[in-house]
Amino acid sequence: MKCVKCLLLGKRSPIVTFQCKCELNVCINHRHPDTHECTFDWKANGREKLQNELKSVKPQKVLKI
Repeated sequence: MKCVKCLLLGKRSPIVTFQCKCELNVCINHRHPDTHECTFDWKANGREKLQNELKSVKPQKVLKI
C-alpha cells in the first residue's frame, strides 16, 4: 500500500487518499470540493456533460387530412 500525504494536513494518510479532479491528493476528511478549496469548475463540467448526453426533442410533422 502506498502512503500519500494529504496536501492540506501535511500528514501521511496510509488508509485512504482521494485524487480530486483538480489533481490534489487529499485525505478522507478533505475529499469534498468545498473542504479543500477545489479549483475544478464542477458546474461547467456538469453543463457540458448534460449537453452531450441530452437529445433534442422535435415534434413530428402532422399530416393534414
